[in-house]
Amino acid sequence: MKVKIKYIIASLAITLFFIPFGFFVYVYRESYDVLKNTDSFKPYLSTKLYDINGQLISELFDENRDYIEMKNIPSVVKEAFLAAEDQNFYKHPGIDFTGIARALIVDLASGNMKQGGSTITQQLVKQLYTKREKTLRRKATELLIAREFERRYDKDKIFEMYLNQIYFGHGVYGIDSASRFYFDTGPEKLDIVQATLLAAIPSAPNRYSPILNPKQAFERHRKILYNAIYSGAADKGEITEKFNSFWAGYLERIREMYPTIGVRNRKSDRAPHFTEHVRRLLVASYGEEKVYRGGLKVHTTLDLRHQEIATEALQEAIDRENRFARENNRYRLSLAERDIARNTQGKKGAPDSVEISKLSGMVRNEIIDEVSILSMMFDTDRVSSTAEKHLEFMDTAVKSSLVEGAFVAIDPRDGKITAMVGGSESNYNNQLNRAVQSMRQPGSAFKAFIYGSGIESGLITLGTPFEDIPVFFKDARRDKDWSPSNYGKTFFGKVLPRGAFASSLNVVSVLIYQILGGARIVDFASSLMDVPKTRFQVDPTLALGTTELSPLEMARGFAVFSANGMSVEPFSIRYILSQGGEKIFDGEEAVLKKRRRIISAETAYIMGSIMRSVVDYGTGYQAIRQEAGFTLPAAGKTGTNSDFRDAWFVGFTPDLVASVWLGCDSQKFTLRPGRTGADAAAPVWGKFMKQVYQFRERGQFPGPPGGLSPVSICGKTGKLAVEGCPSLSEYFINGTVPREVCKSDHGDVGDIFGAAGKKRGKLVENMTNMIKKEESGENNNGN
Repeated sequence: MKVKIKYIIASLAITLFFIPFGFFVYVYRESYDVLKNTDSFKPYLSTKLYDINGQLISELFDENRDYIEMKNIPSVVKEAFLAAEDQNFYKHPGIDFTGIARALIVDLASGNMKQGGSTITQQLVKQLYTKREKTLRRKATELLIAREFERRYDKDKIFEMYLNQIYFGHGVYGIDSASRFYFDTGPEKLDIVQATLLAAIPSAPNRYSPILNPKQAFERHRKILYNAIYSGAADKGEITEKFNSFWAGYLERIREMYPTIGVRNRKSDRAPHFTEHVRRLLVASYGEEKVYRGGLKVHTTLDLRHQEIATEALQEAIDRENRFARENNRYRLSLAERDIARNTQGKKGAPDSVEISKLSGMVRNEIIDEVSILSMMFDTDRVSSTAEKHLEFMDTAVKSSLVEGAFVAIDPRDGKITAMVGGSESNYNNQLNRAVQSMRQPGSAFKAFIYGSGIESGLITLGTPFEDIPVFFKDARRDKDWSPSNYGKTFFGKVLPRGAFASSLNVVSVLIYQILGGARIVDFASSLMDVPKTRFQVDPTLALGTTELSPLEMARGFAVFSANGMSVEPFSIRYILSQGGEKIFDGEEAVLKKRRRIISAETAYIMGSIMRSVVDYGTGYQAIRQEAGFTLPAAGKTGTNSDFRDAWFVGFTPDLVASVWLGCDSQKFTLRPGRTGADAAAPVWGKFMKQVYQFRERGQFPGPPGGLSPVSICGKTGKLAVEGCPSLSEYFINGTVPREVCKSDHGDVGDIFGAAGKKRGKLVENMTNMIKKEESGENNNGN
């Protein structure tokens, strides 16, 4: 019996020894593996986007955190967190046995867990490794890792890591971001009262957030401030007064904040559509983890000064156009409403479609909730379902009937995107970047590629005469004749390319298409815009801009003319720095290496010259020169498609290209009858350029290249001028100079169209004056 008892006692002793020992070995091994498989401290950091002048545009993040080194953290912040979390931090080896004993006594006396004994080192370990798992194994692992941390790092480094890692609620991580979120200032400017309030939050961010629970935050703040006074970090008399006055003012401030506010609400994005454009590029190249957590510094091409001017000018135009478009599109909305009502007919149990149409306005604005309640009460779900579907459909239709817009600006010398506005205010329901993602018909703005293709091929010159008269073409798709007409239904008779382009004559553009053929034009336009040829609709309507293109693509194509015929690849990222400051991407170098000649310098010069006619006396003159007051050298083209659904202006100065589009998202709706690119889009372009060149250095268009010859031609026939001709001096590519001499036969076909003939005479006169100014250099020195 005694032997048996001794055996039992021995077994128990061995068990009591080896179980804890085994547990300790297991936990030690686990702790070792955790540290072995963990890189050095790398907290998640926000990726920052900067403009070309180093101004912050926006941030991309999972955890909003800006790292700050210990040397930049003021003593009041350190003292506040020591008073709140670990007064013996600089004395203990990572585990504060005195603190644990004190917390245990308080907890036993109160009967619940009122105090914790975790040190700052333990809290950091919990944040990094063990998270919030509440087990004996987790606690033991935490203690061992904390002890190892104390051996690896000095106290200041551990404190620095802690202050940068901790969570402050509302999506805010780290002392730097917390200081800016709660007080709109950096940590270096915090006083002891502000610092102790921040120190009160991390132990329970939801409970002690002054925005969510000001009363509980107040009480904890006061206790921590007393700790700071007790430790000698603050003077009692001075701090009490500051504390009371602080809360009086702070309560007023946070009263205006809603409780669910987060750092994403507070963080301003100064160019939301551009930010999203860059974000997509970054994620495609580096993946989401590196973009949202890697602390990249992305230096972009955007100029926030350009961006702000473009945003204001475009929004002003959108608001203006909406005032008229709402009224104009009301009838179209009523037709859409009838369509959905008609679709309910024939369905079993469906309400009368006519009644739905009549009551739609009431349903939308007043009684949808009442309809739903009554339907549930009387078990008539079909009524409720039909009304809700109707409401959803009409809500979408109304939104798509509103005028939107897009703006993008490029530096043609290298392709930098300096401004990008994808529409009106960017929000959850309006995230489409129309500058890049919307494909719309550019209308007459596409004529730059029609004429440019003709000049480049040598099949037309600035002396090629055209008859602007009614013409008819066979439309094979519709098995009927098609006849292009000019805006205003007028015709000018015999015209030359410069005047036809400046006045945007549709018939002439189609006649050029007939000379060149669709394939040649598609090749030309595709190469300038880097757009697949399959995107183009190859038939005579191509001459009027029926192929859908984005504002960015149009800007890129026009940039080639401004860049002396060299390719222009728009780009948005100049270079990227890693978290450690190493350059990991150079966008400028990559783009410049790809640059090549697309068209001849001679073609680019001639096209730039005739597009200047648009601004100086053509369809863009009133909006740009007269209304906006922009007088510097400029070129461009207005664009309006059928039914006035899209209004464009794409133009350039010697060093800046900008593309403007306005229209409704749904092509079922229009701006309003008669609203053209000259009326709606050109004013935006003119206002932008006028304001940008208040600070941007002015450039000059280059002179004619060596492959051009100036020749005096007759302004009516395009032949070599003789005495009595209204002569013009035009440039011709060598080998394309006119050889036939004018016979002074100036009979004008335009005369048979009455007033149009007089308009053409004025057109020639304006054109002659503009060319003389161009030759004298006057237009190159505008102000």
